[in-house]
Amino acid sequence: MIYKRPHSVLISEDDYLSFYGFLENAKRNNYNIGAGAWSHPFWTNLDLPPQSYEFAAVQAECLHIDLVKDKSLAIDSESVL
Repeated sequence: MIYKRPHSVLISEDDYLSFYGFLENAKRNNYNIGAGAWSHPFWTNLDLPPQSYEFAAVQAECLHIDLVKDKSLAIDSESVL
């Protein structure tokens, strides 16, 4: 994680695990679209592929998607709660 903003997501890790059971289940149901450099351990980030070496160096781990060109998201249908 590049940096953490705990005030932006007020749900504890224990609450995520209590609700979803496993990290993988949480990441299949919580998405941050346009993630940039921000990440959360229980979310999956979606963002453009890096447009420069500098952005690639700070971009959080994510699924690369272009919301203008791509006709669908890289998410299982009806998986998000």
